[in-house]
Amino acid sequence: MEKLAYLSKASGISGTLKADAPDFLVEEIGLDGKAFGIGEKIEGTEEDGDFTHFVLEKKNWNTSQALKKIAEAAHTGHKRFSCAGTKDRLAISTQLCSAFKIAPEKLLALSIKDIKINGAWKSKKAV
Repeated sequence: MEKLAYLSKASGISGTLKADAPDFLVEEIGLDGKAFGIGEKIEGTEEDGDFTHFVLEKKNWNTSQALKKIAEAAHTGHKRFSCAGTKDRLAISTQLCSAFKIAPEKLLALSIKDIKINGAWKSKKAV
């Protein structure tokens, strides 16, 4: 690990700055106060609707890049996807997202390095 220069000439107290994705775990909290845990399979309430809500878990991807990769793997356009906000790239994070007119089964079947879909269900509205 490269040593960084500091303004102080004092020896400091030592330690390590966090620099890898596993050092940062970010779990989204739903409107009901429940966290979408990392590695946790989530089952939502099925309802009719044109949207699919899904829990995205990603490692070393920013939200926009991950959604574009998911769209590519699902053979559709990235404009069908939405999320409320973004999460850090240098992290392992979960996030609630939605897709327009894409079946939950299609999202659950995707296989993308460092991206998981931890649950998917139909909804009447986007995230």
